[in-house]
Amino acid sequence: MILVVKCVLFILFSSLDLPETIITNGVVVSREISCLEVQVDRRRWKKKKKMHSTKHDLTFTVKGSFEETRSLSLCCDPSFHLTDPILFHYAKHSQPQLDITVPKMKTLPSFCACMSCRAGRSRNGPLTVPLNLLPFDQEVIDKHRKFDLHFKTKQCREDLDVRLGFELCVEEQDFLHKRKKVVAAALKKVLQLEEDLQDHEEDQHKLTDQQKALSHGQNPLPIYLVLNVKDKISNQDFREWMEFTPYEVGLLKYGAFIRAENFGSEFFMGRLMKKLPESRICFLEGIWSSVFSLNLMDAWYISFESEEFWHKWTQDRVIDIEEEPVLPTRPSELTTRVVSPPDSLSTVFRDVLMLRPAVSEIHNFLKGCQMHNNYLENEFSRWKDCELDCHPNQLTGAADHLALVDTAFAFETSYPPLMRPERKVDLILHFNYSSGSQIAPLIKASKYFSEQGIPFPKIVPGEEEAKSPKECYIVGDKEGPETPVVLLFPLVNDSFRNYKAPGVKRSPSEMAEGEIDVADINGLYNINNLRYSEEDFDKLAKLSYYNVQNNKDLILQALRIAVERKKQHRNSLKPHTPL
Repeated sequence: MILVVKCVLFILFSSLDLPETIITNGVVVSREISCLEVQVDRRRWKKKKKMHSTKHDLTFTVKGSFEETRSLSLCCDPSFHLTDPILFHYAKHSQPQLDITVPKMKTLPSFCACMSCRAGRSRNGPLTVPLNLLPFDQEVIDKHRKFDLHFKTKQCREDLDVRLGFELCVEEQDFLHKRKKVVAAALKKVLQLEEDLQDHEEDQHKLTDQQKALSHGQNPLPIYLVLNVKDKISNQDFREWMEFTPYEVGLLKYGAFIRAENFGSEFFMGRLMKKLPESRICFLEGIWSSVFSLNLMDAWYISFESEEFWHKWTQDRVIDIEEEPVLPTRPSELTTRVVSPPDSLSTVFRDVLMLRPAVSEIHNFLKGCQMHNNYLENEFSRWKDCELDCHPNQLTGAADHLALVDTAFAFETSYPPLMRPERKVDLILHFNYSSGSQIAPLIKASKYFSEQGIPFPKIVPGEEEAKSPKECYIVGDKEGPETPVVLLFPLVNDSFRNYKAPGVKRSPSEMAEGEIDVADINGLYNINNLRYSEEDFDKLAKLSYYNVQNNKDLILQALRIAVERKKQHRNSLKPHTPL
């Protein structure tokens, strides 16, 4: 018998680097950032006559910083020798360096961190300054025979302007507390309850102006939704839900939110770098409902809901080559794969199919942020639904801009923000206001949330119902208490043709008012029709109002179910007294 013993020797070295303080929610990571201030003293710079037509600038570059590249002129101003400072914000512990490109000279300045061995040295290429060797809050001067370079690094503030967390913001929590009291009083009246409901028993300005209408919980909270996508990539391959409320704007998948008034401003590593004026609500409406951001791939998917043929021409071919691992792997670890980029013909197809005539490009408030090592094991996984989610370097933190499009290119509802467990939604009223399939949006939403493991009604009307839909459907009432009840109001003209109000028939002279064609997918109320006349809009509003009034009993039934579920849940949490 032969015994083989393998020894492994570990050697530990002490690190001279200080530990880095990071801010993270388990998905997105914001690192410490420092600020470099650079100035040039030009008092010894003298321009020769033959050089008057030549531009002499010093170019400074810090790769990975917010500013990237800045320039300072050497042209001497007789009144100001010291230039205005230029700033660079960079990750403090990322081994940053400052690259300086100087005008052509016989002798170039050299730099040594200790500033004691500079004499007699010359260089013929760009000057490189290791920023981690510069002392903090202390000015360093590199003297040259024609000009001086002044450097100073300082610590930036540690608090963030991007809120990292999956909980609701304080303002919305306060709104929900007030709103519960308003709704509880209304439910007590409409359901003719004998006792008050408890708090735990539903829920042409700027976006922030709507906060005034919510100050006492007197109105419902408006939530708007868009998709963040990528250029030349199908929405089915990459899409991220982004919600807007009067309080915050954020990406659900990353648990990252900013104040609503800061949407569109410039951020770096979670800090607000450049504040821009808050966008008007009409501008935001153009982002939330932009049919012009449709590309040919989106149109193909909407029409046929199949991308198999086009994916052959527009996607990289990926093959797994790693054998089954002997030891179990962590969920965040990726398999080894071979990626074959498309050939030149496929590239042409991709460019044509993926081109968007118009897309809203907004400064990315996650710029510079990195992904946590275990992000796939955190709340991120709740909204993980695309191929690129397993490639952290291709996610939103690595992009300069967000590309925002209408959510209808995924499915024609705005359910995702309501499915955040923190909002505890019990009842959803789903209204359709355009022609086309009236059941498909609910079917798509049910399928999506089922795949994501998010509670949502699984038993929904089938495709057969789409051929002749009813005025109202109640779904989810027979499923578990964690599943919200959904009341679906399709856009149909059924009894409204003969009744102007529930139980009130139309006279012969009023029959024309009931003739509204909402079934024709190419008709007046097609989703692509961007303008309604006042008369057509009033007809649509009257039809929808009638359908709600005519199904009042179903609404009351759904409200009673929601209230009863809350009571059952409360009773299940009460401690049992032993006999």
